[in-house]
Amino acid sequence: MISETISNGEQDIETVLPGGPIEAPEQESEPDEAEKQLAKDVVEWCISTKEFWKQTFKKIRDEIKYAAGEQWPDDQARENYCANFTRRAVNQKVASIYAKNPKTVSRIRPQLAYVMWDGEQASLDMARMASQDPNLLQAAMVQQDPKALAALQKAQAILADYENGMTRKAMLKRWGRTLELVYDHQCDVQKPDFKTSMKACVRRALTARVGWVKLAYRTEGDATISESALPNTTPDLMQAMAQKLNKIADGDTEPEELDKTRQEVELMKTSLLEGVQDGSKKLVDEGLVFDFPRATSVLVDRNCTNLATLSGCERVGQEYVLAPDEVERRYGVDVKAKATPYTEEGRSDRTVPTEWPDKAKVCVWEVYDITTRQKYVVCDGYEGFIEPPQEPKPCLSRFWPFFALVFNPIEVEENDPNNDVTCYPPSDVRLLMPLQNEHNRSRQALREHRVQNRPLYAVTPAASENDRKMLASGHPSGYCITLEGLPAGAKVTDYLQMVQKHPIDAAVYQTMHVETDVLLTIGAQQANFGPTSDATATEVSVAEGSRIQSGSSDIDDLDVFLTELARAGGEMLLANMPVQVVKRIVGPGASWPSTQTEMYNSELFLESEASGSGRPNRAMEVANFQQMAPLLMQIPGINPEALAKEGIKRLDDRLELEEFFQKDLPSIIAMNSGPGPVQAGAEMQQENNQPGAQPTQPGLPPPTANDPSAMQAQASPTTQRMPPQFQNKTAAAAAQPG
Repeated sequence: MISETISNGEQDIETVLPGGPIEAPEQESEPDEAEKQLAKDVVEWCISTKEFWKQTFKKIRDEIKYAAGEQWPDDQARENYCANFTRRAVNQKVASIYAKNPKTVSRIRPQLAYVMWDGEQASLDMARMASQDPNLLQAAMVQQDPKALAALQKAQAILADYENGMTRKAMLKRWGRTLELVYDHQCDVQKPDFKTSMKACVRRALTARVGWVKLAYRTEGDATISESALPNTTPDLMQAMAQKLNKIADGDTEPEELDKTRQEVELMKTSLLEGVQDGSKKLVDEGLVFDFPRATSVLVDRNCTNLATLSGCERVGQEYVLAPDEVERRYGVDVKAKATPYTEEGRSDRTVPTEWPDKAKVCVWEVYDITTRQKYVVCDGYEGFIEPPQEPKPCLSRFWPFFALVFNPIEVEENDPNNDVTCYPPSDVRLLMPLQNEHNRSRQALREHRVQNRPLYAVTPAASENDRKMLASGHPSGYCITLEGLPAGAKVTDYLQMVQKHPIDAAVYQTMHVETDVLLTIGAQQANFGPTSDATATEVSVAEGSRIQSGSSDIDDLDVFLTELARAGGEMLLANMPVQVVKRIVGPGASWPSTQTEMYNSELFLESEASGSGRPNRAMEVANFQQMAPLLMQIPGINPEALAKEGIKRLDDRLELEEFFQKDLPSIIAMNSGPGPVQAGAEMQQENNQPGAQPTQPGLPPPTANDPSAMQAQASPTTQRMPPQFQNKTAAAAAQPG
């Protein structure tokens, strides 16, 4: 229950929530000289790195605008021809690469789990027999035979080693299943939706060269730490209330704004109390936070040679352009009039003004330094850190919380942004730019030629002035002109003639070469964009196979990216999420490491499957299981429950076997056969086994043993060459009267 004390907004706010109080951020202290020098060094690195990547970031912004449709200069954009197949190519590739929700599975690194047991079933059976052998037990326990005692101890050690290994495997398997469910839950509760954000990330990688994901861990009660999500949680609301009340108490609120601020606080208080009563306002759940920064908001070290692995980086930073009030809410530092103001476009004149401009913002950088393994938070123009330097919490084994999704990767030894040879690979939009431009120019030239080839007439002064102007500007359909002073018998063609123009040659404006180059460049062919050409079915099939092969490579890149993200997320969850939170998410049967030692020794990790069109090699896995299952069913000792679970897993079905499986119950096929038919069949077989009885087929009347006609019909050469069921039928027919 929340208890608050607010009196006219001039006293401190006391807010108590389940889990502890949420207070306003602590106010900043004056930094010392060493801190100022280190903060200045970090700020200078951010400014120089941003300036180094200026040309690359400009190209990225141009590519984003180009995909949106800005494919002509500004003065020609509205009138000129534009068939934007670039945007469709990007959307189709997104649909083919990320068509399903990723499926996360847990893996346990292969280990040698047994010390005494050699892994052979025969040695395990011998150990069991030896431990239960009465003669060996008599010799070892009663007679104290050294050899028998050693053999018994060895057998018991093997059995104990086997039991310990199987227990550990079962425990790790249960931990892994719990980790799968927790991670899937974290993806499901993300705001904005994880699938929508990931598809946007894939689209950003195809359009803006790189799609970034930043992984963080939020404890219960923390405020928003995401760039892609709005601060709309209960802790955000509490911090905003505390900030406004502190400003009122310190006298920082303008007199004309005082009443408005108090009214805002009262409304926020009412909303919070009502939300607590109906349950809509609660603390943020503890767990992972997936942030999706813009492509130009992440500053990568200029020595980086591989963007996907961040090889060669010493520092990586993220840029935030925030209002001063937002900085104070997040970090508890008042930077207004102490930092460099930024305009709405994010630019600055690198000076700190004496009077703060209206609607001005500040630039904040979060910098991760792998050399010192520290996280620095600085503000452009502000002396000192706005957050004390510390090791990132939680710290990953890979250190970097940033994950880069890139396609069309290239290897560079030295970044050259001026010539566009950098670790930022060319996007699909950049590869399509010359082809899109050529297509637009060709179609625009054809349009201009068609306009220029409209009928044009030359007239003599015999036509009126109005008619000459009408013919020169393009007359309407069916327009009739008057020739004045035309002599009798004169021909109209002598005074009005059509100007001959060059006919349109379709070969000059054809774009087949552009469509061929699109296939060679990004792996898409004409059939993927609409009507096909006169190409043969074989050519189309070969081209489609090439496109699928190229798409499979991109799907594999996305699988690797999501696997790295899942592994880091699983590492964060195992190291930080309390067991009570895990049980609240998964259920009371959840199993979770209770100590850091258990977590690090578990060797558990997550992998992503089915992020594209399906799990890789799924058809092959199903085919292999279909071949193995009949053989496994014939081997004694095979567990049918485990076999069924593996079949469900291979078929990628969500069926819960626990709801259907019951031990010691025969199969449905055996139950459907029933005791009636089985018993009848047994009685029939018993009758057939009697001396002198003739063999019969099920469902057919047996021949009469003492009937001479039936015996003669069955013994005839013609009947003997028939199948048994026809022999019975023929003999039975011969035994009938008449």
